[in-house]
Amino acid sequence: MYIVYLFILFFIYSSLVSEYKNKFIIKYSLIFLCVILAVGAGLRDEQLWGDTLKYIDAYRFDIPTWHDFNFSIELDAYSEKGFILLSSIIKTFTSNEVIYFLVISFLTFFFLIIDFRKFSVYPLIGICVYISRFYIGRNLIQIRAGLAIAIAMTCIYYAHKRQLLKFLLVIIIGSFFHKTMLILIPFYWINKLDIKKIHVVACLVVSFLIAAFLTPYIRMYITDMAVEMNYTNYVDSYKAYGVGLSNPMIYYQSILLLLFTFYQNKLQDKIDYYTEIRNAYLYSTVFLIVLSQWAIASGRLSTIFATFEISIIPSFLYLFNHHFRWAAYIVIGICMSLIFYLNYSSHVFNTI
Repeated sequence: MYIVYLFILFFIYSSLVSEYKNKFIIKYSLIFLCVILAVGAGLRDEQLWGDTLKYIDAYRFDIPTWHDFNFSIELDAYSEKGFILLSSIIKTFTSNEVIYFLVISFLTFFFLIIDFRKFSVYPLIGICVYISRFYIGRNLIQIRAGLAIAIAMTCIYYAHKRQLLKFLLVIIIGSFFHKTMLILIPFYWINKLDIKKIHVVACLVVSFLIAAFLTPYIRMYITDMAVEMNYTNYVDSYKAYGVGLSNPMIYYQSILLLLFTFYQNKLQDKIDYYTEIRNAYLYSTVFLIVLSQWAIASGRLSTIFATFEISIIPSFLYLFNHHFRWAAYIVIGICMSLIFYLNYSSHVFNTI
């Protein structure tokens, strides 16, 4: 439980500094906290966090040095050439697995700092949301996806600017580290649509209907796509099948999306890229609902743009005046602490 108390202290500090609104303190607090998180991810317990031993074995026995690298290399552990290349470059300088994980962690948090500063109105609250929801699953377990998502999130900036080539470039670079980033490509054209509140509600209703009644019809398509991308474990393994519409995260994301949507008039002028963030979160939530029968597929695809909770949740602080804002901090702190505890305990206790 001490790790939860540490998170609570972390959140209290972030709340105080955020309310103080000193840009210098916020900037360097963000960097300092990201450094701590990167070190923590790098100095992981290899027995505690899933996939770590897989990465260690691949690094020790399969990854060549830079001089022997070529794009025809095939690994059992993963297939993304960008990540193999990155691992190869690191191995050219050291065979130490701890340094390997540290380099990847620091590279990931380098891009995350850019994301926090660009997309979160309260960056320190945003990093607390990230720790609660994503840090354990990405930076301690799914490190390829963690790096890929940190890079690919910037695509919504280029969607906002209507710069298609840069939008595609960011996604393609991210896909070199995890192929699932390619699922973001249609977002550029979806974001061009004039999506209103009623359309958001309609998308949610249709998604629930598809998940409830049409799952057998999309099973074949999902399976074919998983085979094509070499991710058959997403749809055909003992861990692949989910609990369907009983998944509480479906309702958690749906509520956040609806709140963010229906308070548009109060939030839109205060939040850069409001429309893109809302549309991205809608995109995420639709995947989470429609693919709810497949736990891994729905989780891996929806989590990419779900990361914009680092923008959405802190933005709710704008809905309260100064006298009541501390109550909002408390509510957000309690919710994030509970989610962090559930995430941490589910991984640790399952491992032990």
